[in-house]
Amino acid sequence: VGNPQESYYSALFAEGPTREYCLRTDANGNIRSVTMGGADSWYMVGHVFLSQDFADAFKPILQQAYQYEGARQQYWEDIYISHIDELPLMRMLPYAPHDIEEFDSLEELRAFDSSYLKDTRSTILKKICEELDATEEELVGFQVVDKDLEKGSFRFFCMKDEQVYLYYIENGSLHKENPFSRECLLRHLQEIFPKEDVSAAEIEQIGGMSNKNFKVNLHDKVYVLRVPGYGSQGMVDRSVEEFNARAACEMKVTPVMRYFNSKTGVKLVDYIIGSEALNATTIQQREHMEQIVRLYHTIHNSALRLKNTFNIFREIEKYDALLAHAGASMYAGWEQVRPRVMALEGYLESLGVELKACHNDAVPENFIKAQDGTIYLIDWEYSGMNEPMADFAALFLESDFEKENEDFMLQLYFQGDVPVHAREKIKCYQVLWDYLWAQWTVIKEAEGDDFGTYGMDRYQRAIRLLNTIEME
Repeated sequence: VGNPQESYYSALFAEGPTREYCLRTDANGNIRSVTMGGADSWYMVGHVFLSQDFADAFKPILQQAYQYEGARQQYWEDIYISHIDELPLMRMLPYAPHDIEEFDSLEELRAFDSSYLKDTRSTILKKICEELDATEEELVGFQVVDKDLEKGSFRFFCMKDEQVYLYYIENGSLHKENPFSRECLLRHLQEIFPKEDVSAAEIEQIGGMSNKNFKVNLHDKVYVLRVPGYGSQGMVDRSVEEFNARAACEMKVTPVMRYFNSKTGVKLVDYIIGSEALNATTIQQREHMEQIVRLYHTIHNSALRLKNTFNIFREIEKYDALLAHAGASMYAGWEQVRPRVMALEGYLESLGVELKACHNDAVPENFIKAQDGTIYLIDWEYSGMNEPMADFAALFLESDFEKENEDFMLQLYFQGDVPVHAREKIKCYQVLWDYLWAQWTVIKEAEGDDFGTYGMDRYQRAIRLLNTIEME
């Protein structure tokens, strides 16, 4: 660049869709507007130079914005974008592919330079290795929990003892904490009930696959405390989950939610006394299927609009980025399978896709039966506006429904007049769900979890059904 005299932001070109900050420039290469996400566009990345006149104009804007708590959590680019018309021009400085490499995590740096596997050049991690009697190579899946400058915290997985550890910095010192220890859980409860003594709370872990759930008995009331599981960062937008979960409460299809922290994902809901989670067998009992159809009718036909659209194709693309972020690779043959999976988008559009409120995670354990026989649908992490047949596709897939029971539910749902393309849609969404959850498994395992053959089984089942759809 030499000795620049005018402000610039370096940029790379993205072919196809991207979630980066995309640039629109004038004929002279000056940045005129910036959008979050786009396609076939130059996007902001790498180094920036601010001229004196730009810095003088931008400084009071930053000072004013910093007075507001919300602005302190933003990137400086967000402030720039909202005041772009008030500031001196900044030009775009384009670079060729791979001239600039961006690292957002230790995993990305390790994937680029393998020497960082054994030596991170970090005094903090060297101290942690001494405490845990582990090598730096055995510490993986680092995840920032809190970016607070005074008390930053992060978690990671130690392969040596197969444990998740949470460390935080306070008053300049490094401290270790088990994120699922009683002490940590009590801290969550104290935040939820600031005026109560929570020290005598009875806490019992009751399962969870993506998250850890705890039954809490406190002052003769019983709750479920949900603490997000390891490696969930980037997979779930907690603010969206909170909005949708509150909408589900309004529909009265899920237990009452008492607390939700959209920053940490910690949630507290009422525990349903005497309840039981359905399983792949009990969910196919006639009275349960009838209730689930009524439940889906309520959700799909609700006037409440969920905060987001859950487009599985866009989720697959998001998981592609998370795979790269984790330095992980999909199973063998993925390069040939992925374009065939993505080609289903056009086929589904030809069949006609409706967007309705959907739950999108129909594992049987998410259907909870109360003592009075009422069935509730819990865990709204993946909810969003989607095609209703996607819910049925997940339901039939997750519990290996018998064909007779599938027919019964569809006949009941459509009141005896099942649309001609309903089953074609269900097949397509079953491929998509299996493929997406296979990606999810690879990401989670790259972050330290172990699900055995779960991911590969879903991947191979997706290919088999995809072959059937293409032959038909």
